[in-house]
Amino acid sequence: MKEVAEESMKMAAVEEYSSSPDNLLTVSGDGTWKTRGHSSLIEKNYSGSAGKMEVDGMLRIFNRSEKLHNLKYSNYIGDGDTKTFNALSENKPYGDDYLIQKIECVGHVQKRMGTRLRKLILVYSKKKLSHGKTIGVKGRLTDSLIDKLAHYYGNAIRCNSTSVKEMRKAIWAV
Repeated sequence: MKEVAEESMKMAAVEEYSSSPDNLLTVSGDGTWKTRGHSSLIEKNYSGSAGKMEVDGMLRIFNRSEKLHNLKYSNYIGDGDTKTFNALSENKPYGDDYLIQKIECVGHVQKRMGTRLRKLILVYSKKKLSHGKTIGVKGRLTDSLIDKLAHYYGNAIRCNSTSVKEMRKAIWAV
């Protein structure tokens, strides 16, 4: 099984290398499962905290990319937590003259938007607004509306990723 995985990674690296003549690739470093409580059949190969595992794993991936695959990773897609990106910036896997850029994962940005709106409901749940109702009642900021707003917010970002001006316009249109 390990040999098949390694061969698959080698083939993917060759494909990426041939499709990116400048040898600048983007990698994602989110080490979590989409579903909370997911159990895996993968054997344990790391001892330490879960937060440190993502940092150490990405450092290892970046540090060996040239040797194993003749590739450099120029962009790191992160989950909003800066620990991994800071470690990559400090470690400088490709030398002092090579800067790695951080790209925010839109899914995580979208999730944070929903989380912060839900926090508003908790903070203002007892406070009556000018019309005499609270913030979380029907026709106001409900969980269903928050889900929709977060979804449209994410779409506005994704559909306008090449223009900050257009992205801002689309976000405010939500």
